[in-house]
Amino acid sequence: MQDKKINCVAIIQARMSSTRLPNKVLSDICGIPLIQHIVNRLKDCKLVDKIVVATSTEKSDDILYEYCHKNLIDSYRGSLKNVLSRFIQVTEKYKPKYVVRVTGDCPLIYPEFIDKQIYILNRDEGDLVKTNFDSSLLCGQGVLSTKTIKKVFEMSNDLEDFEHVGSKFIMKNPEKFKWVGLKLPKSFLKK
Repeated sequence: MQDKKINCVAIIQARMSSTRLPNKVLSDICGIPLIQHIVNRLKDCKLVDKIVVATSTEKSDDILYEYCHKNLIDSYRGSLKNVLSRFIQVTEKYKPKYVVRVTGDCPLIYPEFIDKQIYILNRDEGDLVKTNFDSSLLCGQGVLSTKTIKKVFEMSNDLEDFEHVGSKFIMKNPEKFKWVGLKLPKSFLKK
């Protein structure tokens, strides 16, 4: 893999108002808040230039914003319901070529796999990665081009795309994007 940076920002989408497990992003796991575990793992990515926590402007997220500020983690605050707009705002500020989308409740992301996705997308000038099978390795993370995020933002008005950063639009319109294949080893197969 190459040494030079590709211009990639990791965006962690996080909020305190989860209905199933409120305040989970600051839940203590072995003495460290969940969000910090995610940030620490992203710091192990060699091809990520910047890590940003994208949260909402809701009062319930003040504590998350304050945690980020106190711990020198870059953050952005925007719409609670429109996560896609938060991503757009972060990409407008940092102008990355690629974005690593990470959910704020998935600490077991795999830095080497994230770097591999960034590398092959950049090598092939791709928008998204397509793997040969689903894997739990893909849970809570994914790499996509900033062009993809902007295209979804311009073309979709579906609330699901606002919440899930364009997943529905992308799956319904695969021909609008350049996909790059990534073959996973069988050891990554879901059991």
